[in-house]
Amino acid sequence: MGATASALAGSFGTGRARNFAVFLYSDPRSYELIALLLVYPLSTPETAWFDLQVSKHEPFCQALSNSPGLTIKSCQPLQGTDEFKGRALGASIGATTTINLRVDIAIVRRGTVAAVVYGFYSEGTPPPIGVIEMVRLLDARVATAVVGE
Repeated sequence: MGATASALAGSFGTGRARNFAVFLYSDPRSYELIALLLVYPLSTPETAWFDLQVSKHEPFCQALSNSPGLTIKSCQPLQGTDEFKGRALGASIGATTTINLRVDIAIVRRGTVAAVVYGFYSEGTPPPIGVIEMVRLLDARVATAVVGE
């Protein structure tokens, strides 16, 4: 699916993907793969672009529909991004690969840092940990490292 750090950060021009991590949870009843990374430093135009996109769900879903290896069945706003007070963009995607897959994506900007979290899990089965929970943890860590936030 092209889930390399550079591919996931491809929509950012000057920012570099850093701190790429992947976690896998599986048992006989469910599974979840979480990929997260930080992209920084974002330029002033990139932060302005991101802030404009936060309120626009459809262009984000449209961009995601061009992802290689995924056939998008549905795309809706990711519930819970409102807790980040206008700093987050998220989508929950129903996709068809060799299995019916749900992909939750959240991007939260704090200063010149974008935290990007992807959660892949089976359609119809709640994931063991939600993307918003992971974003919340990552954002708190970024907040301690970013001066003035």
